[in-house]
Amino acid sequence: SINSLYINAEKIGDYAFHACQKLKMITIGNNVKSIGRFAFQHCALSHATKFYGDMKEWFKIKRGDNALPCGELTIDNELIVSYAPEQLSVIEVPARAFYGCSSLKSVNLPFSVKKIGESAFCDCDNLIEATAKGATKIGDYAFAYCDNLSKANMFLCCATRGSDSEAIHIGASAFSGCTKLGEIVLPDNIAYIGSYAFDNTLWFNNLSDGPVYLGSILYTYKGEMPENTTI
Repeated sequence: SINSLYINAEKIGDYAFHACQKLKMITIGNNVKSIGRFAFQHCALSHATKFYGDMKEWFKIKRGDNALPCGELTIDNELIVSYAPEQLSVIEVPARAFYGCSSLKSVNLPFSVKKIGESAFCDCDNLIEATAKGATKIGDYAFAYCDNLSKANMFLCCATRGSDSEAIHIGASAFSGCTKLGEIVLPDNIAYIGSYAFDNTLWFNNLSDGPVYLGSILYTYKGEMPENTTI
């Protein structure tokens, strides 16, 4: 019957509060260093997370798979509606940093941010716009299931810096399930596109059956492949 919780222990174990369906407020102290797998999965459908520390400390917390769907996220007494770091020292958004953050509506990452970790913005269902000017590595599920993401400006540095640009890696299911994302524009220097990276986006769903190319890369075959054909 617990509906609010304050935790400041260094470690929160796997499945610690899994399926506590009445838990609506999760407050985390800045002494917390790790959150285990599925620790807060399947708590109240509408909940909020408060963190008593700054963004730098938030990023340092190690998170297991599906550890903490953030809900409405407050860090250092500020509701996180947008994320646009100005510090050049920020080079990575760590895995699951904003996983399930329902308050987040826009993301604008500067050139200094080169890596977006696995599931970093996964399931942010109110995220509308995301810009990553310098990203060269986007992890698995990084923006997956962002139902309202309609504008994603990625790899701007690579599109403008020519042959000296670092090769780009896009992880599996990176944008999968972004059902309002209607345009995918990629530069030439794509080194890797993971499986299902753009499946079930508006762009993909509007394509005709047949081979699907992203730049010079044969991404997949949509529909039923002819016999004796492999990709």
